[in-house]
Amino acid sequence: MGTGYTTSPLGDERAEESTRGARAVLGLAVVWSASEAHRVGEIALLDGAPPWTIGRDDPDTSTTPFWRRAIVTGGLSHPTVSRRQLEIDVGDGLLVRRPGRATTLVDGVAVDAASALHDGALVDVGGRYLMLVVRRDLPLPSRADDRPFPFGGADAAGIVGESQRAWKLRADLAFVGAATPHVLVCGESGTGKELCARSIHDRSARARGPFIARNVATIPAALMAAELFGNLRNYPNAGMPERVGLVGEADGGTLFLDEIGEISSEMQAQLLRVLDSGEYHRLGESKSRRTSFRLVAATNRDESALKFDLAARLVLRVDVPPLRERREDIPLIARHLVLRAARDNEIARRFVVEDGRHTVVRFHAELMADLVSRDWSTNVRELERALWDSMAASPGGELRAVAAPPQRGESAELLALLEKHRWNVTQAAAATGRTRFALTRLMAKLGVKPPKK
Repeated sequence: MGTGYTTSPLGDERAEESTRGARAVLGLAVVWSASEAHRVGEIALLDGAPPWTIGRDDPDTSTTPFWRRAIVTGGLSHPTVSRRQLEIDVGDGLLVRRPGRATTLVDGVAVDAASALHDGALVDVGGRYLMLVVRRDLPLPSRADDRPFPFGGADAAGIVGESQRAWKLRADLAFVGAATPHVLVCGESGTGKELCARSIHDRSARARGPFIARNVATIPAALMAAELFGNLRNYPNAGMPERVGLVGEADGGTLFLDEIGEISSEMQAQLLRVLDSGEYHRLGESKSRRTSFRLVAATNRDESALKFDLAARLVLRVDVPPLRERREDIPLIARHLVLRAARDNEIARRFVVEDGRHTVVRFHAELMADLVSRDWSTNVRELERALWDSMAASPGGELRAVAAPPQRGESAELLALLEKHRWNVTQAAAATGRTRFALTRLMAKLGVKPPKK
């Protein structure tokens, strides 16, 4: 199938069905390519009647096309990949066969006559492409959104990603931004909650007003009231400077309070009065003041950490997904982080090349396989640190994987896990929230092998 334009991967005969609501299908998302790095983020959809053929474009072969949002880009291009490189069919689950000449691996294991394919599997096509099996809702998002941005790049808010979860987040931010109630943004550390808060502000009727952001966990408890509501000079202690207070600074705009669960119940109660009436007092001042702001609060804790009355005032919710729930975005985020570092750092610039019309970051396949398989505890922060570790350990112009030393007792824990699941690697991986590929790599690193029969 050749390169072209269309508006839906469903085909004309199913266009009516697409208007009745989204439906999920599996797809193969490109997460790395040796020769077509600009295609990272594209996806081949396993939609319609099987079998599905993955391979090079050929007018005589019904090759499953790859998509950039709602634009078709066609099949693979590298000459070592056959026109019928992979054939995916439905048996007891999805089965992948290798009619092509290039070696294909699924989760590190060579494909034979009929190898199982599952959600989260990592497929290596001839050492030229890495693809992750993911779920997508159809129809795919159109590039004609209200704030267009380049495929795979950062949007107006700085959010990077083409996954289902990334586009759901953008839709949530557009809705919440256009609304007026106060907002609670929930997400793990390092998921980009402040980026989301800025997007909400920029899309709101208060966009011309100030955006005041503060992580309240960094404010000492003794100074919390003064920081939030302000204080007169020398009050309550001599030598204290006058403070306007965050609620005063945010008048006419948006106040973003990160880690709001760290505020004491007493301070939360005082914040309620401002949210309800707009009135507050600076410390040491008898007269009341008025302010009008929209509160966007964020927490990486359970909502129960908030005072019930405060949680009730935060009418709208935005859930920011962790990296493990949008693994196909990790290569795009990693590229974005390296390119950002390369703007003013010669070390990072070594790994960036101009390839025709595309700016490419050179990642080794093993590194990318490792990045998309990890369970990141602090998400983008941890990913950025891993990339700098890779830069430090990569003397050439290609970012390579860094071997992490195994933790004490890790081998014994892994062995116990596998024995519990009778050496079913897929079940053991699912029980720990890992991908099968990640668990297989860990087994190889620690030298854990199944018992001989």
